[in-house]
Amino acid sequence: MFFSCNRPECPSCGVSSWGVRETGRGEAILKYASNKLKMKIEHVIVSPPQDFAGSFEELKKATLKALLNRGIVGGCYVYHHFRYHGKNETYAGEKAHYFKGRHFHVLGFIKGGYGNCRNCSNCWKDKGGGVHVLDRNNCVNGCNGFEGVTRRANEKDGFIVKVRGARKTVGGSLWYELSHASIRKGVKKQVVVNWFGVCGRNKLRIPKGALPQKESLCEICGEKLYDIVYKGDYKSLLAFMAGFKDSQGFLMDAKDKEGNWLWSAVHEDKHKKG
Repeated sequence: MFFSCNRPECPSCGVSSWGVRETGRGEAILKYASNKLKMKIEHVIVSPPQDFAGSFEELKKATLKALLNRGIVGGCYVYHHFRYHGKNETYAGEKAHYFKGRHFHVLGFIKGGYGNCRNCSNCWKDKGGGVHVLDRNNCVNGCNGFEGVTRRANEKDGFIVKVRGARKTVGGSLWYELSHASIRKGVKKQVVVNWFGVCGRNKLRIPKGALPQKESLCEICGEKLYDIVYKGDYKSLLAFMAGFKDSQGFLMDAKDKEGNWLWSAVHEDKHKKG
């Protein structure tokens, strides 16, 4: 049996167990919303003014306002408190390092799309597909494309909002951002993936069974896996588990000394109802 705590703050489960689970769920919701809205999923990076003096909750509200003002109508966002300078990004003699640079990664939808800017003659693409403007004034003065809108908004709120290259895989992008997301200490229920706008809980109604259901299969025999419940003495179970760290594998006997099964499958309907 493999034991996992499924907590984002765990250095092991945060990437493997919790991260994979949140990625699958987030990808399914974004793809459902994309089909329903007939809009393309874009990867957006939002950098607030680094001298923003408000609380984290105030920062999130200001960020959401900045997104909506730029026509980013919904999606999910993940917070990063630090940035990283690699060897090729630092000054001569400076070591690669992390530094404080608050920003949000957004996977969501832009009203009117981003295709006009991506194919504009006033823009050029880097190797990663990111768009860069050649003449800022051409965007600011009268252009209604996203690059013009965000530059005019920047003059008012100071937020820098950039759209990255077209996504190869939505799940891969979300998992990568979750793998090094920032989490506040001392908060019991961590909400790392935040949904907003047309993808908010009160806006996006997903019918039961609309999202794809992935069956868990045994890696050895390929048969379907079922949830099981322990029928033995819980005191001995807890004593056995004591001392094991998060995400550490452990083995237990399937039967007791008399040959009785210590585990049994949980009926699916009963399990779903709790």
